[in-house]
Amino acid sequence: MKIVAVVMAGGQGTRFWPLSRKHQPKQLLHLLGEESMLARTIRRLKPLMPVENILVVTGRGILDAVREELPDLPVENILAEPQGRNTAPCVAWASAVVRDRWGADTVIATLPADHYIGDEDGFRAVCESACAYAERGDIVTLGITPSHPETGYGYLQFGEDCTPIDGVSHRARKLEAFVEKPSLDVATSYLQAGNYLWNSGMFFFRADVILDEFRAHLPDVLDQIERVSAAAPEHAEAVLEDAYQQCTSISIDHGIMEHSSRLATIPASFGWSDVGNWRALLDLREEGNDSFELGSVVSEDTSESVLVADEGVTLVALGLRGMTVVACGDVTLALPTDRAQEVRQLVELLDKSGRSDLID
Repeated sequence: MKIVAVVMAGGQGTRFWPLSRKHQPKQLLHLLGEESMLARTIRRLKPLMPVENILVVTGRGILDAVREELPDLPVENILAEPQGRNTAPCVAWASAVVRDRWGADTVIATLPADHYIGDEDGFRAVCESACAYAERGDIVTLGITPSHPETGYGYLQFGEDCTPIDGVSHRARKLEAFVEKPSLDVATSYLQAGNYLWNSGMFFFRADVILDEFRAHLPDVLDQIERVSAAAPEHAEAVLEDAYQQCTSISIDHGIMEHSSRLATIPASFGWSDVGNWRALLDLREEGNDSFELGSVVSEDTSESVLVADEGVTLVALGLRGMTVVACGDVTLALPTDRAQEVRQLVELLDKSGRSDLID
């Protein structure tokens, strides 16, 4: 079986402002140790495939930074989108590249660049099972078994078992529906029902299968991507730029997955978090710590808080409860941690107020 990973690394990560900026988005941050989120993702994939079989899709604005972060990755394996058009055009382009380089029957593992996974061996074992189902023609997503009624994630509703495959350790279930982020009451009912999973955003499929799905459900996007595949090398960049301008901006979930009849999901538990905002870091603090601290931080009588100091800054905190404070050289963010989802709105407000200097 030929397997290629496509790592999506094009997001801006505005919910981690002010540490995250346009030139240094979330996937390039060192939030959980010495490695960036992107580098951690690449490292955990290496036991599954050679590094030559890993593609990274990113934005032109951070292309050089991504190359510097991943010196072992072949230069031609880093694909730079001319503009962000959500995940469907990204997946279509990467899948066409995989088909053209490795063959139409290649299994593709499509993964976000900025998620946390605690049990990496367990993650890889589930990936191997997902690839086996994908090889036979299924489109497989990994669903995370919920531990609590989370309102910040989309959900997957699953049904009966798929036809099993001999020797595969993790069984797949038929995926019946994608469900938007629910209210607390609805999320609680999902947990009680037992047939709902958190949507991890990780998908596995053959190159020919997913491109057939684009032909059926997003033919305009596929037409533009096929123009890129057919372009002569000297015209490729110009054709890519024009193609992306013509592409619909839509997610792979809404554009393809919600319409496909080939879907399956594998329920899994491997210590996953999408690390969606500052609040998520509290769940990843070291055992026994009252707060999450990063950088030069001195705190006393402080609990359930996220305290982050950028390079060259020292943050001193006393008596904080449930607060997030992020100190950078040019700006300091302070807000209740339970309002961390609203940081994106603050970034939009700054942009409208003419303070793009604090965002770039």
